[in-house]
Amino acid sequence: MRNTYTYDNITWIDLERPTRDELRDVVKEYSIHPYVEKELLTTSAKPKVELYDNFLYTILHFPALKRGRPQEEGQEVDFLIGKNFIITVRYDGVDPLVDFAKTFEARSITDKETRKIEPSLIFMQMVLRLYQAVDEELDILNSSLEHIQGQIFQEKERQMVIAISRAERGLLNLEKGLLFHEEILESLRETGESFFDKSFSSNLNAVREVQRNIKRSIEQTSRYLGELRKTNDSLLSLKQNEIMRVFTVMAFIIFPLSLLNDILNINSPYNPIHGVQDDFWIIIGIIAFSGIVMYLFFKGKRWL
Repeated sequence: MRNTYTYDNITWIDLERPTRDELRDVVKEYSIHPYVEKELLTTSAKPKVELYDNFLYTILHFPALKRGRPQEEGQEVDFLIGKNFIITVRYDGVDPLVDFAKTFEARSITDKETRKIEPSLIFMQMVLRLYQAVDEELDILNSSLEHIQGQIFQEKERQMVIAISRAERGLLNLEKGLLFHEEILESLRETGESFFDKSFSSNLNAVREVQRNIKRSIEQTSRYLGELRKTNDSLLSLKQNEIMRVFTVMAFIIFPLSLLNDILNINSPYNPIHGVQDDFWIIIGIIAFSGIVMYLFFKGKRWL
């Protein structure tokens, strides 16, 4: 699907799951290199930055956010930045770019009266919008971690094992989706200066700072999540140890009483209780008394 937007003399062509015919038309219209045309037909495994005669080509991968939950498979966005055009190619619905398109149509991405609009600035605004979505996802994840922390100290350690695992998976997918961004932005700075001018580098600094902040936030969230897991595992282990201790003490009580019961019920002429009037209640009394003595002994030792 092809969407075309214009702002002054700048044209933005947004291609979502483009067909060969749509790509062929754009390639012909903007003199795109055949190698890039081939690249745009399918997704790429790694990000890259390449410079051509009439445009700058870069591939960036971002975490795929579906209903506020990062998915395992990231989303790729290909950017072709020319002097008076910018082309984006994506192979899935990327909500931040959809929202950006509404802003772009409204001609409100920047102050037209005080700042000249260039494709490079539009590109940076797009990347910032994509980073903003990741930052919002991190806020949601941190809120869920605060909820998990509260649940841990409400003796819900078992339920939180799954919740922590899901949070770790979500954080890992966010980190995976932003892999190599620091290196790519540095390469983009050097290449962008040669294609545009030095202002490209200074403008890109804002994007790089946001990227670094998100990276630091992910690292902090990772440490927080790690401490929550350790705390939860410790409390869970302590509770399991308490249960095992109780069962062990119960076994130490029940086994002697069971042995005593078997001895008192031996059918032998030398058994002083067997055959005596009310022998059943005598045996019950002996066992109950022995059980109470052992219980008080274990209680005194603080084993119960």
